[in-house]
Amino acid sequence: MKQIKLITILLSSLSLFACGSHSTASTQSITSAQLQHEWMLIDIDGQAIDSSIKSTINISAENKASGNLACNRFFGELTQQDNKLKIAKMGSTRMRCKTKAMQIESSISNVLKDWSEVSIVEGKLTLISKSHQLTYQLVK
Repeated sequence: MKQIKLITILLSSLSLFACGSHSTASTQSITSAQLQHEWMLIDIDGQAIDSSIKSTINISAENKASGNLACNRFFGELTQQDNKLKIAKMGSTRMRCKTKAMQIESSISNVLKDWSEVSIVEGKLTLISKSHQLTYQLVK
């Protein structure tokens, strides 16, 4: 009976330790210097985007953001707070695009205009908003 109690206590301690170490890793702050690159969109909500769509985001040292949504160019000011970001004062061109590109553009624009949680892992920038998850690959 003592062995069962000891095993239960040991397993409980290990699970608490595992939870504690996970939360420390997920709260690592993203600096603006880490964001200051060119990024290419590779998927939306875990689904790869069509290779003909070249959606990018460029973030400068002055916290200016620009790039390509799907067929229209955009620009704005990067606002960062804790591990969240958004593009304030966002503007874009208004070219007519194919329906699929317009759908993708709308999803990207909605994420960039609203606060999104941000993470960078192994050269991938992930933005998670209320509506979508965007994953970008660092352009070398």
